[in-house]
Amino acid sequence: MPPNRRVKQAGVAVNAGSARPMRAPGHPIASFGMEGILDDLAVKLGMDPLEIRLKNDPYDIRLREYAIGAEKFGWKQKYRKPGASAGPLKVGVGCAGAAWMSGGDGTQAELQVNPDGTVEVRCGTQDLGTGSRTVVAVVAAEMLGLEPKMISVRIGDTRLPPSGASGGSRTTASVAPAIYDACENTLAELKKISGIEDPRGPRWPEVCAKLGRNPLVVSGRWREGLSRGGAGGVQFAEVEVDTDTGFVKVRKMLVVQDCGTVVNRLTCESQVHGGVIMGIGFALYEQRVMDARTGVVLNPNLETYKLPGAADMPEIEVILLDMPERGVIGVGEPVTVPTAAAIANAVTNAIGARVPSLPITPDKVLAALGTIPRAAHSALPIAFAQVAAAPCVHAPDERAEEDYT
Repeated sequence: MPPNRRVKQAGVAVNAGSARPMRAPGHPIASFGMEGILDDLAVKLGMDPLEIRLKNDPYDIRLREYAIGAEKFGWKQKYRKPGASAGPLKVGVGCAGAAWMSGGDGTQAELQVNPDGTVEVRCGTQDLGTGSRTVVAVVAAEMLGLEPKMISVRIGDTRLPPSGASGGSRTTASVAPAIYDACENTLAELKKISGIEDPRGPRWPEVCAKLGRNPLVVSGRWREGLSRGGAGGVQFAEVEVDTDTGFVKVRKMLVVQDCGTVVNRLTCESQVHGGVIMGIGFALYEQRVMDARTGVVLNPNLETYKLPGAADMPEIEVILLDMPERGVIGVGEPVTVPTAAAIANAVTNAIGARVPSLPITPDKVLAALGTIPRAAHSALPIAFAQVAAAPCVHAPDERAEEDYT
């Protein structure tokens, strides 16, 4: 940890609806603030923003990721002093890092091996579209030396062996070790029953036939050593800013992500792509617009709450650091943390001025450039301040009494 560092933070109460968990709750905004400070400090010191990170980042894994990413991204060739890009269409680059303490916990699993050689895996986890079913099947198939098509998966039922919630970047790190343990126990039991040293692969049908008419059911559970907590990642962004309109276009994102053991490359890369896309939304489009007097949300639906679309997507290049010695690591959330910060730093590098809040909308860019007055670019911060300063309508200990008679 760098010794010359002091951080103060404070929470602000507003009458604007309660907070709810989101992908990497709170971290993208914190990253936007801290990474922006690092870039601004680098400029004041006359340093390359990447250099200041390499000199002060306390995590070896991120130092390695910065080095890999910078070379692949072409940082030395692309980086220029802030505002040095010529013309009304200015190009800038930025980078940011993230750390996330994901890890596994007490999940249980059950395997049923049938005499015909098919296998059913049962676990109480859930698949929210993140590929949990695929992960379960892949782990079981690789451990047993089978094709995934021979594995059927049952999940999402409270009658099945218990599992933690599907969230918090913990699903794969919890489920995969339990499946692994169940498979090891299954192979040990089959060895006893059949007398065959290695029941996997070509001898699997022969081994299963020795079960007779009754299937073999074996359980397993998550245990220490098969998964790890903590995932590091860095991202590099290249943007194009139209200084006449204030419009920002992300041209490229490069991600270097620590993944531990990559169980399934397709689903892992899909998680990274999804996280980056969400981060682009945080950076450029998504904002809650409130009425300054009542605090009522004025854009509560997908017609008025802007999300990035297919035409807004840049080239996204993903580099997964596959390190089996680290065990299984969840990557659902850490990939979202640095995206907005990297884009914001790239915008600052392009125009030579910092937009101090997210999302980086055209009016904010023009205000940062001095094209329009800052006070005119958005009423949102003023609305927030007015709502925050207003007294609570119903304080927790002074609730208004209602007459329902």
